[in-house]
Amino acid sequence: MRTNEGAQRRNDDEIDLRLLFYNMRRKWHYFLLSAILFCVGAFFYIRFTLPVFEARASVLVKDTKNTSNNIEDFLTGDLFGNTKNIATEIGILKSRSVLEETINELHLGVSYYGKTTFFKFPLYKNQPFVIKPIRMTEGAYDEYFHLTILDSSTYKLELDADNNFLNNYNYSGTHHFGEEVRTPNFTLVVLHNDSAVNPVEDDDFVFTVNSLNKMIAFYQEKMKAEPQNKDATIVEISVQDKIKERATDFLNTLGKVYINRDVKDKSSVAGLTLKFVDEQLEEISKTLNATELELQKFKEQKGTVDLSEESKAYLERVTNIDADRVKAEIELKSLDYLYNYVTGSRDVEELAPSSLGNPDPLLIDLITRLKELQSKRKSIAYGSSAQSPALKVIDQQIEQTKKTLVENINNLRNMTKVNLSSINTELVRYEGSIRKIPNIERELLGIQRNFSVNENIYLYLLQKKAETGIAKATAVSDNKVLDEASINDIPVIPNTKAVLIITMMLALIVPIILIILQGYIKNTISNKEDIEKMSKIPIIGVVGHHNTGERLVVSSKPKSSITEAFRSIRANLMFFGLADQHKIVLITSSVGGEGKSFSSLNLAAVLSLQHHKVIIIGMDLRKPQLVQDLEIRNDVGVSTYLIGKAKLEDVIQHTTIENLDIIPSGPVPPNPAELLAKKKKRSSFLMNSVAAMITLLLIHRR
Repeated sequence: MRTNEGAQRRNDDEIDLRLLFYNMRRKWHYFLLSAILFCVGAFFYIRFTLPVFEARASVLVKDTKNTSNNIEDFLTGDLFGNTKNIATEIGILKSRSVLEETINELHLGVSYYGKTTFFKFPLYKNQPFVIKPIRMTEGAYDEYFHLTILDSSTYKLELDADNNFLNNYNYSGTHHFGEEVRTPNFTLVVLHNDSAVNPVEDDDFVFTVNSLNKMIAFYQEKMKAEPQNKDATIVEISVQDKIKERATDFLNTLGKVYINRDVKDKSSVAGLTLKFVDEQLEEISKTLNATELELQKFKEQKGTVDLSEESKAYLERVTNIDADRVKAEIELKSLDYLYNYVTGSRDVEELAPSSLGNPDPLLIDLITRLKELQSKRKSIAYGSSAQSPALKVIDQQIEQTKKTLVENINNLRNMTKVNLSSINTELVRYEGSIRKIPNIERELLGIQRNFSVNENIYLYLLQKKAETGIAKATAVSDNKVLDEASINDIPVIPNTKAVLIITMMLALIVPIILIILQGYIKNTISNKEDIEKMSKIPIIGVVGHHNTGERLVVSSKPKSSITEAFRSIRANLMFFGLADQHKIVLITSSVGGEGKSFSSLNLAAVLSLQHHKVIIIGMDLRKPQLVQDLEIRNDVGVSTYLIGKAKLEDVIQHTTIENLDIIPSGPVPPNPAELLAKKKKRSSFLMNSVAAMITLLLIHRR
């Protein structure tokens, strides 16, 4: 029994598709109304939504793909090649520094809007004025300033701010263009925009000074950068904007900033060397000038003195040794500078991979390796947590490489110091021999020696500076902008095709949902299946709804569907033994107006057509309806019989239909419920009815 109830409950929850399609056909106006409403909504959305366009550009990234053979490649899932360089470049493109430089170069810190009756629209390069913010408090950012141009020289500025920093702050004032507007919360200057292209002729405008953090976050969200495909090293960049020109300018400027940043990074390698060379040149230049003045002064005081052949030989040899000494000292300073740079907390991405002396192959290899590890760590760190196993592995490699690099630098420093000591020893030996030369000639030899050494070192440094300057000037980026920004004239928002598809879907789905919900929440019986689900009593027939005013349909329209329905009920009643055993049929309902009188009258009429004697008893003592349908008198009936004022023969009335009689309800009594509750009289009445040989009794009661 419990199983049957569960099955019945599951059946109740199922959707009857046949009934659903029937209700959809019957309630077709739902779909028509839904289509009209959604089409109107779609029209207004397309008509009044400001179009958003999408600009696209592409950047070619240097291919760094190689075979994976390191543990960190395995830990980061890069088993077939190092493509993390793409992720790094995407991270750089969307980085705060690149976006900030792009925003500042395009002057996007201030947004301008024109005003209409219903909404405001953005302006770009065509507003008749330019805002120069000088000082803005936290609460003045991202607030809408209203500016009304009064004439060619004056304007009215208004601000109504209410935020966490400014509580109900209001400002209103009239100013001249070019005048500095000073308030406790902001200071700005409004200038004429003489370079405006097709300036807007309206007088009312709105502008807002955007906070840098908000602008960066906005473009980080709106800008998309993704690889073209898994096998290419091309990054496609796109951004959406309501103004076509601003979208293309943003992408083009972004590409320029990105490439310039890469060139700047490469130039910084030579820049570090140039900085050191310039410092040495400044010192040597001062020494050379002083030595030149000293030589000139000596010759003026002593007269022209010629060196002997022996002195010239000493001078040439000592000059070469001095040049070697100075070069060794410069190389030692370069190694010291490199040592301090590596052991410091700086990023070695800008480290120069060479020294000013003879380059050591191991030193160059270690510096290059360290730079590669630093770059690789940035690639892995993009989108990974600080506790990533790959980051821990590569951090260990960086520390080990730094340690080896420091040891190599120390070894080179020690070797340079030994070489410098040897040079100094040789100089001491030659200086001892020089003391044998006469005093005046020896003094001139010393001055000439200093001048020649400083001159050679100065020329050496100038050569290094020229070489480094050429390397810096010829630095090019490994990446390049492949395609400049282009934009499609068809807006991405609103997407007319998508809007129409969604509109059609909603116009169909919403009415279906409403019809299904109506079926679930309804509390009335509307079809045969509802009765079958709620009761096990067999159904003997179904009569359709009758809309016309004719009540006796069986007689007036014998070929109608309603008449056929009553004939079907008559046949089914015969199978229940109506003609032989059960002589009484009760027709009742819970409330008035549900068709009791209509059903009783037509069922009695269709039974009388088969020559059965039928009598209708109207037991509705409150609102009798049958007497009006048959147009008979109601002065006597059930109520007068029950109170004993009329006999059975007196209350039976004949109708115009053959074999059909009626006992009306009679005058409405003051207490119909109590009157019907008299069991004895009611039983006597029923017995008398049977005794009167009535074949079928239809009792009509409330």
